[in-house]
Amino acid sequence: MTSSRKRSSGCWTCRIRRKRCDETQPTCRVCRTLHIDCVYAERKPEWMDGGWKQKDRMETIKAQVKENASHRRERQVLQSLDEPFIITTSGRDFKASSVQRQNATSAVLDDRQGVSEGEGEVDFPDGDQDQLMMTVNEAVVTVDRAGIEHDPSLAQATWLDAATMPGLGPPRTSPAASSSSPPLSTLVDAGSTQSRGTGSARPEALSFPPSDHELSSLYLGRETETEFLMMWLDYVFPFIYPFYRPPMLESGRHWVLNLLRTNQVAFHTAVSLGSYFFTIALGDTIRPEQRRTCRSLLWGQLARQTSLALKRMSEDMAEISRRGPTDNLLEAARVVGSIIQQITVEVTIKRSADWSLHLNPTIALFKDIFAHHGTGPSGYPDLVHVLNQMPDPPMAMVGDNPLPHTADRTAFSFFTAVLVYIDVLAATSLDQPPQLAADHEHLLATSTRQRQPPVRMELVFGCQNFVFTAMKDTTALSAWKKASKAAGELSVIDLVQRAAAISADLEAGLTALDAGPASFDPPVGVSLAGHFKGYYRRLEPRKQDHMDIEAATRIWALAARVYLAVVVSGWQPASAGVRADVGRALELLGDVEEPGRIRSFAWPLCVVGCMAEPGAGEERVVRELAGRMGDLKEFGTVGQVMRIIEAVWSSRGSVDRDSWDMAACLNVLGSPALLI
Repeated sequence: MTSSRKRSSGCWTCRIRRKRCDETQPTCRVCRTLHIDCVYAERKPEWMDGGWKQKDRMETIKAQVKENASHRRERQVLQSLDEPFIITTSGRDFKASSVQRQNATSAVLDDRQGVSEGEGEVDFPDGDQDQLMMTVNEAVVTVDRAGIEHDPSLAQATWLDAATMPGLGPPRTSPAASSSSPPLSTLVDAGSTQSRGTGSARPEALSFPPSDHELSSLYLGRETETEFLMMWLDYVFPFIYPFYRPPMLESGRHWVLNLLRTNQVAFHTAVSLGSYFFTIALGDTIRPEQRRTCRSLLWGQLARQTSLALKRMSEDMAEISRRGPTDNLLEAARVVGSIIQQITVEVTIKRSADWSLHLNPTIALFKDIFAHHGTGPSGYPDLVHVLNQMPDPPMAMVGDNPLPHTADRTAFSFFTAVLVYIDVLAATSLDQPPQLAADHEHLLATSTRQRQPPVRMELVFGCQNFVFTAMKDTTALSAWKKASKAAGELSVIDLVQRAAAISADLEAGLTALDAGPASFDPPVGVSLAGHFKGYYRRLEPRKQDHMDIEAATRIWALAARVYLAVVVSGWQPASAGVRADVGRALELLGDVEEPGRIRSFAWPLCVVGCMAEPGAGEERVVRELAGRMGDLKEFGTVGQVMRIIEAVWSSRGSVDRDSWDMAACLNVLGSPALLI
């Protein structure tokens, strides 16, 4: 007698949902797409009882599908942004190109099928599923129109403009309209290419890049666009650069507003980070269904915005290549800033981005600027000489009085500091000397003509120059040690002598900190604090600012000493010197008042956290430091820092103490981490 049992018709999850299953094991395609449990079994599960257990199981699956929907869309956006833009250099010819992402598109199409099969009964019981596929260059995102029309949580999101969704608001402009977007030359101030001796920059009326539907960064109305822009100005920029407080007589932060006004890449990336910051800051302040809707929409639009920024960057690079290296100082300086901003966006959002694709050509362009415009009388790179080639300010001063700075001069000085910072931290992950190592002497050191170095890192990142110089030398020492060891010619005496010189520089810097805050004098000699006392609280750096910089420099210096110790002696976390430096650094980090400022110490936290002693309470301290940031630890690299630290802690017993080092820690997640 033949068995009456029917042949398997798929996993039990698809059967309870009454969906067609492709029977792929161990996880079918639909369950894999929706990230829900896929159950295969010869016997019927106990919850397939046709009664209340089955109903309860169905509700659980529905909740899983709905909860995973927003996370799935986020993953799609991140996948669609992988390798979005590659800049290549050939001599001094800078070229930019986009990379086709057919795999990402295919993944989104697969997910679209999974959503239509797996979410219909959850979001739209009546089966009304009018999904739109919106292709933005090569970034593809899915949007549920039915969700817009029927989801009550979205209906309450009153801040969304009618133009947010294609098909629900004004129609998109024709493809021809996109070709009318202004070229790079229209974004450059009149007279910007004139030399110092032939003219000055002409002031313009306050305006921002146009907001038509083909160029608009978010398909949002101008009001919402402005809202995210102000969110970036008021919250995101100070969050990323908490130590940056330029004095009034250096024109403050006016250059930031000018950057947004004249640079479309800066405009798009600013609104991008503003919207991303908003999705994280939402936290638990609204109901889960509202948060899912908001995050889903903003993540989808983030792909659009990043694509626009990359498109504009490509056009700018092409313009620089066309005009040649000697006639585009301002444009080249602005592109350097644009690419640095894009690196910040990608590291902040993706964390696993191949940032070297952008960093290498940015440094090449930066060096090209100095080669043609920044060689001073001494024959060495001279930042002041570069700035002097830029147009004079509208209010030109008599003589050599440097006030006020133009927006472009201040912006280039700022991004020079940021590029040095990124280059040094990248070197610790790549285990090689920084690409700008040869220029540190001329950018970070004082000279006989200058009381202060051209670039003061403490004014942007809170840490004095001597620490970054020591980190640069330590990466070079690590690379030299490994090369010498591989060649069989490593001299321990030579290694110790080289390390002693670096250690002496760190000690000299720390001793200067103990001597007092004289080196933290305001960069402008005239203080306005007395004139405006009682009206404004922080016109000039205060004593508290000096104390914050001193504490920050100590934290970085202690982490740099730990880094040097690992390079010289290998992985020796029980060493007395390492234990003292780790303990003191954690103590200083615990004294940081603003939890958000922990983000600026991502690299030191990672170094001392990896060396934390098990069972001595240091692990708990490290977790508490990151936990103080709340959800915002994922805005930036603190979340990634904790994943690195946890991975290192879990492998303590299996590492080779002779070969394991900080570079290995920074690559433990599978790719080099840029902890900016």
